[in-house]
Amino acid sequence: MKLTILLIACACGLAAQPAPKPATPKAVAPKKTKTVAKKAEAPPEPSGLPATAKQMPDGDWRWVDAKGTAWIYHRGMMGYSRWPEKNAPRASAPTGIDLQVEDLGETVRFSRRSPFSTSTWTKKKSDQLDSDEQAALDALKLKEKQ
Repeated sequence: MKLTILLIACACGLAAQPAPKPATPKAVAPKKTKTVAKKAEAPPEPSGLPATAKQMPDGDWRWVDAKGTAWIYHRGMMGYSRWPEKNAPRASAPTGIDLQVEDLGETVRFSRRSPFSTSTWTKKKSDQLDSDEQAALDALKLKEKQ
């Protein structure tokens, strides 16, 4: 019974659609195109910045106010933040290699402190060491010679 009602409903839906009209070709007039040389436009300056702000290589913006105070503008998730230039947070370069090395003969044990624990791994001296591991091993050899 349900199947019969379903088939009747589908047949009524198909029968209710209008027949497609035959497509009549339309005369298309050729469009006139103008060749205009476009100027290379500089990317627009983001809103929320002073008009005289200069972009720095790291992506921040620098602006000097009328009093001579230099300000750094940084784009964050919530918009722009502004700091005086002397107090601006900067990404600091690593101060040194924070890698402890222990020579075990043919192998070397490396350990590095991480925020949650100490990571420790061993490598053979004959294996390819990365730059930090090689620098730490060289520093250990210099220390042993002295």
